Formats: sequence, C-alpha cells, structure tokens
Amino acid sequence: MNLNKVLLIISREYKAMVTSRTFIIITILIPVICLLGMYFGYHTTGHVEETATAAPAGTDDPDLMRLGLWGIALAFVVYLFLLTYGAMIMNSVVEEKTNRVVEIIVSSCRPFELLTGKIIGVGLAGLTQFGLWVALVVAGVVAVDASFLSAIFTPDVVPLLAYFVVYFIGGYLLYAAMFAAFGSAVDQASDASQFTAPVILLLLFALYVGMSAVDAPNSSVAVWGSIIPLTSPIVMLVRLPFGVPAWQIVLSIVLLLVCAVAVIWLAARIYRNGILHTGSKASFKQIFSWMKLR
Repeated sequence: MNLNKVLLIISREYKAMVTSRTFIIITILIPVICLLGMYFGYHTTGHVEETATAAPAGTDDPDLMRLGLWGIALAFVVYLFLLTYGAMIMNSVVEEKTNRVVEIIVSSCRPFELLTGKIIGVGLAGLTQFGLWVALVVAGVVAVDASFLSAIFTPDVVPLLAYFVVYFIGGYLLYAAMFAAFGSAVDQASDASQFTAPVILLLLFALYVGMSAVDAPNSSVAVWGSIIPLTSPIVMLVRLPFGVPAWQIVLSIVLLLVCAVAVIWLAARIYRNGILHTGSKASFKQIFSWMKLR
C-alpha cells in the first residue's frame, strides 16, 4: 500500500467533508440546540445542584445517575455518527461511481488505498465535528454559568470519554467499511436500500439493547450485546457507568478491533469488484462471490 497516495485521498475526503454546506450547518446547529436545552432545563429546575443531583426512580446515588446519563448520551452519539457518516461514505462512493470519477482514480491507485483513504478521511471529519461540538457547547456553558459545567464534567467522566473514543473508532471502522462496500455494488443511492437495511436494523437493535441495559446492565442480553462487535460500540457505553468486569471490557475491545480489520479486508474485496461493476444491480450472491479468495 502506497502511504503517500492514501494520505492524498485522506486529505481530499477530509477537505470535501469539512467545507460542505451540510457539515457547516450541522456543526453550528447541534451546539445551539444543546445550549438551548441546557438553558431551559436550568431555568426550569431553578438550581444547578438540583439538576445535577436529582436521582431517578430506584436510584439513590446521584453520581451513578449522572454517569448513566453520560453513557446514554455517548451511546446515542455513536449511533448517530455510525448511521450518518456511514451513509455519507456510501453516497460518496455511489456518486464517484455514477460520475465515472472512480475509473480515473483507480487508474492511479489501488481500490484498497482508495477505500482506506475514504474511510479515514471521513472519520477524521466526524471527529473534527464532534470536537467542535464539544468546544462550542463548553464555551457557551462557561459564558452562561461555569458552575453548571463543573457539575457535569467531573473527573470520573474522563475514563468514560476515553472508552467512548475507542468504541467510536472501532465501531466507525466496522460500519463505514460495510456502507462503503455496499455503496460500491450499486449505481444509484436508492438501489442501496436492499443492502443497507440489514445494517441499519443492526444499529437500531444495538440502540434498543443499549436502552434496555439501563434497567438491567448485567442481564444476559446486555452482557452479550456489549461483547459482540456489531452491537458493542453502543451497548458497552451504556453499561460502563454501572460497573463492568475488566475482562469483559478487554474482550469487547479486542473483538471489535479484530472484527473491524476483518470487515475492512472483506469490504476491500467487494469494493475492488463493485466500483467497476455497472449496468446491472448486484445481488447478495454476487457480493459474496466477490469476497471469495482467488
């Protein structure tokens, strides 16, 4: 793999993403919505400490409640990012294929290099957007009431944020490769629904299991959902605030990263054949044939 070519593709995809009108609008809109929600929530309760320490039914520990809310929020962010940026990658692949741009690109680089650069470039754009969201929300909260920020961002949140980064990267690599592979198998974005529907259902199932894990974090469904790579990026973030054995965390991360690498390798084989396949809609049988070793 030519690293220089991959870096050029990463730069191209990153610049295209961060300069798009949609990226700029969403980057500004989401922090505004969050700040408005915090503002009205603050004035509804009338007291910062009351908001920060109110415990839900069945829980007498306000710190556990706060960390639980963090876990739910981060899991939902992962779900939105996997769905949104996975679809962006798929649409980008379909657009390049439709406009025949990809035929020019693959003449100067390998399909695997193009796929890798596209996934990493769009992923970096996603991390940039998330970083901007955090910075804008923090700046807005500090400008209004810094005590509210100190009540939310406590030292015990740092490990949860570190795990969030790990699961975000692993989950993104896993699902982005799927979306890119399926996007390469069709000529129009509307034709990709037959392939992406199972992937979207998997994400919805992971979100459902994650929400159910709030009430029963140590149930069999929650435990297995936090270990299986296809659901662990969402479910594990919900379970972490309630205490998860170290071996489950290590096993979950290892399986997620190994599975992500394996899916990227398989996706590259599909991508290599799919981007030059035109004129007819590919089937699941044909896609599986592209994955076979030759």
